[in-house]
Amino acid sequence: MTVSPSSLRAGILTLALAVGLAACADDGIAPDQLAPDGPAALKADDGTKLTGWHFTLNIIGVDHAKTAEMEANTENGIGSRMFVLLNFDDGDNTGDCFWYDDPTECDNVDARTLRKENKIFLTEGDDFAVMDANATDRDGGEFVLPNPDPDGDGVTAYQVFARALGKPGGKADMSTCATQLFDPDGVPDSGDEYEEVICSTEAYVYSAERKNGRPITENVTEELLFVSAYFDPDDYATDSAVQCLVDRGDLTNTAGDDEPVLLQLPLFDRCLENYFWDYDNNGLKLLQLRFYPVE
Repeated sequence: MTVSPSSLRAGILTLALAVGLAACADDGIAPDQLAPDGPAALKADDGTKLTGWHFTLNIIGVDHAKTAEMEANTENGIGSRMFVLLNFDDGDNTGDCFWYDDPTECDNVDARTLRKENKIFLTEGDDFAVMDANATDRDGGEFVLPNPDPDGDGVTAYQVFARALGKPGGKADMSTCATQLFDPDGVPDSGDEYEEVICSTEAYVYSAERKNGRPITENVTEELLFVSAYFDPDDYATDSAVQCLVDRGDLTNTAGDDEPVLLQLPLFDRCLENYFWDYDNNGLKLLQLRFYPVE
């Protein structure tokens, strides 16, 4: 992984702790902003035992929009909480395409009409950090995280695990989205271009639900670190993402009708822009995300 680690705190750590910090540094994720697991490590539904240093993001559902200032004034962020509305679901307003029987026939949504409540906008950085903890207002929240696949080989440098906590009840759908430049008439620089939203198809949306019993920890790396969507080579003239994908060889644009192709693009892939998580909440009070470096 190529993400540069932050400077380690010196002179206050025991030798054993220093060894653990060095291991995190080798993975490229700054250990001074990660935390160790407690004595009882979690085990994910895929069998992964969650041990070692990690970053935790708690997504907290609240009844009413927050008005307090929640923007960080340093690059270290403002804690590890993100507030979202407890009951907010804008459905097709984000272009998720759930209402289509065939996701390849989805019409993406104009980003200018996008409601930003319960949107967590993602920015690439060296470390994990909450820069704006208020996703209940009209600006949305902001979360900084490292590029999950800096070398573009499809293998992530860290994984994400999620579990719904708190009292039983409530559920939420969380999808990864981005934007592309759309040109309706296919004529470059004609002045009618605008940004449109592309979200992962339904099969790649993480659905969290707090049921009775012990909370389940799920591996959501694929759902939250990739945009998994259909791209049609026939849209080369109108879609900037398709142009980028064809030009670098990920899509083939041939004469005649080409079938849409399902591709998984990692966060911060240059063929898309303005990455964010769309959080449709139906009463879920707490969703915890944990980010673990891949050893």
